[in-house]
Amino acid sequence: MVDTGSFAAASRELGYTPSAVSQQIAKLEQTLDLRLFDRAGRSIHATEAALYLRARSAELVGLLSQVERDAGRLAAGQAGRIRIGSFRSADAQLLSRSVAQFLVRRRGVEVDLHEGEPWDLLPQVVSGDIDVAIAFRYEVASPPWSSDVQVIPLLREPLTVIGSPSHRLASHASVELDELEHEAWAGNDTSTLAHACLMNTTAKAGFRPDIAFHSNNFDALFGLVRNKLAVAMVPGLTLAGRTDVARLNVTDLPYREVAAVVRMGRPDPLAQAAIDALSSVARELAEENGWELLVDA
Repeated sequence: MVDTGSFAAASRELGYTPSAVSQQIAKLEQTLDLRLFDRAGRSIHATEAALYLRARSAELVGLLSQVERDAGRLAAGQAGRIRIGSFRSADAQLLSRSVAQFLVRRRGVEVDLHEGEPWDLLPQVVSGDIDVAIAFRYEVASPPWSSDVQVIPLLREPLTVIGSPSHRLASHASVELDELEHEAWAGNDTSTLAHACLMNTTAKAGFRPDIAFHSNNFDALFGLVRNKLAVAMVPGLTLAGRTDVARLNVTDLPYREVAAVVRMGRPDPLAQAAIDALSSVARELAEENGWELLVDA
């Protein structure tokens, strides 16, 4: 109406009759209690009120268009925020590589990272405080996965006993675990699943380890081992790229299963994109290290 200057011209552009357009304008003026157009014969002239409302309406249309575009990006997993929880020994390899892959086409997505053990992270997944958690369970001494969450298995990494490069068993092709009965050990804190796994595994070999050092910091454990103060049993993810310790060829050690965990139901687009990135990196890690891949083909 403002652009055309007449009911007839506006009705042709809109596909309505002139009387229908005139009635709608009259109803709008009555509703707003404003005169929007001055009538002069067959011509109309927009009032200052109409010009002002037209400008603000254009802003609203632009805003609605932007909201529609943003909604499309959210639906496609291209915008928004995702909260990912992980445990420390997954950070350097699985987490960092997955986040890098996730962000390749999602530079506008905000990623919040949270660190913790599975028993800390899984309740936060259930409550909705974390969108995706990377969690683990040991073959021995771990409870089954919670039925309150959806678990997407990624890989199984072997546990490895490490010693200093000059350890007496470093060059042996095969080592029985009970050959390390009289060694000093470095292990995780007694409250952890890793500690329970070590105690369970050594008990099956017929001995109780002398754990001289406790730490949940794997760099500290590696330092103790490197300096000939202890041996340790560590998961495969902690060994990537390390040449400062010897991998003792101990037979029949258990594994650690790593999985992505989300809330029950269909994951939202960002969570699904994170799962896809984790699955892709799990494939790479399994291929690089000869680990068992659990991701569906």
